Amino acid sequence: MTNPQPDTGSPLPSVSDSMILAGEILIVDDEVPNLQVLTQVLTDAGYRALRSARRPQLAIESALAQPPDLILLDVRMPELDGFEVCRRLKQETLTRDVPIIFVSALQNMEDRLRGFEAGGVDFIAKPFQMPEVLARVRTHLVLRNMQLHLEDLINQRTTELAVEIVERKKAEEFLVHSEKRLRALFERANDGILTMEGDRFTDCNQRALDILKRPLEAIIGHNPSTFSPIRQPDGKRSAEKAQQLIKRAYDGEPLIFEWVCTRGDGANVDLEVSLSKIDIGNQPMLLSLWRDISRRKFMEAERQRANLELRQAYDEIRKLKERLEAENLTLREEIKIASSKNEIVGKSHGIRTVLQQVGQVAPTDSTVLLLGETGTGKGLIARQIQELSGRQDRPLVSVNCAALPATLIESEFFGHEKGAFTGATDRKIGRFEMADGGTIFLDEIGDLPLELQAKLLRVLQDQEFERIGSSKTKTVDARVIAATNRDLDALIAQGAFRADLYYRLGVFPIRIPPLRERRSDIPLLVWFFIMMMQSRLGRTIHDVPDRVMDALTAYDWPGNVRELRNIVERAMILSPGTALELGAGLLPKRGVHSSVVQAQKPKRESLQDVERNHILSVLEASNWKVRGKDGAAERLGLKRTTLQSRMKKLGIKRPSL
Repeated sequence: MTNPQPDTGSPLPSVSDSMILAGEILIVDDEVPNLQVLTQVLTDAGYRALRSARRPQLAIESALAQPPDLILLDVRMPELDGFEVCRRLKQETLTRDVPIIFVSALQNMEDRLRGFEAGGVDFIAKPFQMPEVLARVRTHLVLRNMQLHLEDLINQRTTELAVEIVERKKAEEFLVHSEKRLRALFERANDGILTMEGDRFTDCNQRALDILKRPLEAIIGHNPSTFSPIRQPDGKRSAEKAQQLIKRAYDGEPLIFEWVCTRGDGANVDLEVSLSKIDIGNQPMLLSLWRDISRRKFMEAERQRANLELRQAYDEIRKLKERLEAENLTLREEIKIASSKNEIVGKSHGIRTVLQQVGQVAPTDSTVLLLGETGTGKGLIARQIQELSGRQDRPLVSVNCAALPATLIESEFFGHEKGAFTGATDRKIGRFEMADGGTIFLDEIGDLPLELQAKLLRVLQDQEFERIGSSKTKTVDARVIAATNRDLDALIAQGAFRADLYYRLGVFPIRIPPLRERRSDIPLLVWFFIMMMQSRLGRTIHDVPDRVMDALTAYDWPGNVRELRNIVERAMILSPGTALELGAGLLPKRGVHSSVVQAQKPKRESLQDVERNHILSVLEASNWKVRGKDGAAERLGLKRTTLQSRMKKLGIKRPSL
């Protein structure tokens, strides 16, 4: 009867993405927003089997009813904390091997040690860093899949060994009268079996041949070092180490050690070797049992590689945190700069006064006249008024009175009929008609020709006009916001601007101060433009040196905010590193007054101060309304919970009435 030939097993398969994404994840957190964030992030990443529980006891019951592949467990919860939930799950047979990742804002080592003692495998810090969450979830799902696969292999091998032992026992029944040496050999059978006399092999079983992939004659009569690499993994020479181990075994010391052999195909195989002395008659022999542990080594190597990657990731995060200022990271990650939000940046008294006036007049339909130098942000203020008004869902139509030829302004304002004049090949709708129900912004109104001022006055008074070439009167409901950098009083005195139009436009005048009158806003504006433009320019600026900020603050900015933005953009392009630099000649020497700077030089602020002041200015502009339409969260482009978290961290509280 021939002995069954045990299967050497196939190589451990890799874990596919589909297997990872199919892993079942249980998310436990008593806060709904955290559940929603984690569920959304994992769903977007492709994970399909997600469950959640808000109460600890329900989480335990859910895990026991259907054990998941991974548990994300919040630490601080009512009834039971996450550590106790973890301990209870680890006491249950069904869930003791399920990996548990703690989710917590706790950062001290004591809490982490408690988590690992309770049976957790990892921590995810709050607030969440989404790439970190996905990396940790994926890593532990990969390890869990490998663990389950290894358990299957072990169970399969155990079954094979049980069958092999049963079959060998049956064979022993047929070999009762065989020689004692063969009986002893197979009574101790486990995996590969070899016998030695002196330092040479005298016999072996088929499993040993399978492991070494060598014929019987290549083994019998040879020393173990014959088919081993020159040196073992510990650096010792195979021949010398083999002699030492054989001597110890003959001295009666039972040995279990790891050994590397070279197979007949040239590949190395990792073995766990048991070497013990047996006495057959008066002849001492050695019995060697070999077990192929290549798979186990592979799993250990995979775990070590995964742990190394995690450590490298931790080290990278630590290095980044040490290299970057915490304030800069916070500003980059949580202040979303988007031109569509029309944010008014500033904390000075002058800009706060403007924002207060905007908040007062915006809900009304009153005509607003914006007065200010070129580049002070009159267009931005106009859009802010539109967004805070009841007409925010209707169009804001802009007309630059200085950019249009005098012959075309009337057509732009009121439109024309086909054939109304040479070149009027089609009917055209004017800007006032386009702004019906919304707002029209008349920029540079001081440059409007005198002959058109009367027609504009009629529209403002009666809300009526006619297209050029038409006798049909049209009615329009459009709020008017006008802006100019001209001195209208002087134009009236010169006869270049109608006084009645001025009085009609000036129902609610707002003066926008030039940048030189609000120097304390310059650092905030500089960082605002840096954060807004660095993605588009492909440049990253981490620092603005004091000398650069002092130079920017010292300059009088005749072009105001528009000029400041252009200078910052040019400096970002020319800066060789991550610090903003002003190249030679980049900032004009005109308009720099050191005495003014010494008197008005703003306090040097950190990024955290800049962020705090910016949030304060937006809160004040929104009358401390945090959530909802036109609230501070919407204006900043942040979630309400994120804004409230930042306010708490920065110590921002609404002043008592």
